[in-house]
Amino acid sequence: MITGPKAYVSHMIHVLEKTQTEVYNEFEKKYPQIKMSLKTFERCKPYFVRGVRPKDRENLLLAVTIQRLRLVFESFTKYRRTSC
Repeated sequence: MITGPKAYVSHMIHVLEKTQTEVYNEFEKKYPQIKMSLKTFERCKPYFVRGVRPKDRENLLLAVTIQRLRLVFESFTKYRRTSC
C-alpha cells in the first residue's frame, strides 16, 4: 500500500482456506439482493488476500504433523511419570 512518495505500509497476508468460487457461492446465499458476477467479485478482493498455494498446504501439513508429534510425546512423558 502506498502512502506517499517512496513510503509504504506493510500488511499481513491473509490466505483463503476455500476457493474463490466457494466464497462467492456463500456470498450469493448470504446476500441474494446483491447481483454480482464471479469476475467482479474476484476483482473486489483486497490485495492482501490470496488463494492457497501448494507451498502453503505443505506448511500447514508440516505444522499439523509437528503438533501431533508434540501431543504424542507429551502423553508419553506423562504416562512415564505416572507409571514409574
